[in-house]
Amino acid sequence: MPTLDLSHVVFGCASLSALSTRREVFGLLDTALAAGIRHFDTARAYGRGFSEKLLGEFLRANRTDVVITTKVGCGLTHTSWLPTAIALRLNGVAKSLRGSSGAPISSQSQTASAQRPALPRSFIEASLEESLHQLRVGTVDVLLLHEVVPDGVEPDGREYLESLQQRGVVGALGIGANAASLRAGYRGEPAYTVLQYEGSAADALLATYPDKVHYHHSVLRDRGDRSPGDALADAVRRNPQGKVIFATRSPQRIRENLARLN
Repeated sequence: MPTLDLSHVVFGCASLSALSTRREVFGLLDTALAAGIRHFDTARAYGRGFSEKLLGEFLRANRTDVVITTKVGCGLTHTSWLPTAIALRLNGVAKSLRGSSGAPISSQSQTASAQRPALPRSFIEASLEESLHQLRVGTVDVLLLHEVVPDGVEPDGREYLESLQQRGVVGALGIGANAASLRAGYRGEPAYTVLQYEGSAADALLATYPDKVHYHHSVLRDRGDRSPGDALADAVRRNPQGKVIFATRSPQRIRENLARLN
């Protein structure tokens, strides 16, 4: 079995704020880096911005060149001033009071895109500005509309997004939404070259948009009797020109899963 290229694997950061300490967060991300992962996926909506904040703090401390995907559309434009160490501790207390693992700091209800008003430039601009601030970067490699299709962005917002790319503030534009929303609301608009959606819908959308770069997530969810590592390797093979996102809160799971790609 040939070795699979780790450049096709992305580490998902949605659950960083569900960990208990910065040490745990940094240990998890450090394990991903040590294993060869250089692409990290986050969003404004993850952890009410604390996913971006934690990732930014880690990368500043490690000063490693990586690829970052973040998103605009869901979530608040502003992240709490609370230091991450305190926020994680408070989240841990809240989880214990709920008597279960509960949801991370981040969890907030997300209104379906069809029920939200179209995004204006002002929202997109404020959201991206906050993302860059929390990530501690001047540019972002991939910016996705989060559960929003192009028609859900006002004309001034679409012009602004395209200007960001022209100025080099954003590398690639795309859409991160479920497959049903993509089928209903995306018509191959040329500005949006990245499509991120659940891996279970891979075959149909890969065939429909062969010229786009496809990012597949949730590939370990319906793996049947396969190991997580085998399911991840299969997902990479099915999408050789794109990316596959996986997430875990366990450093050991990172090592085990990626070992199957060799």
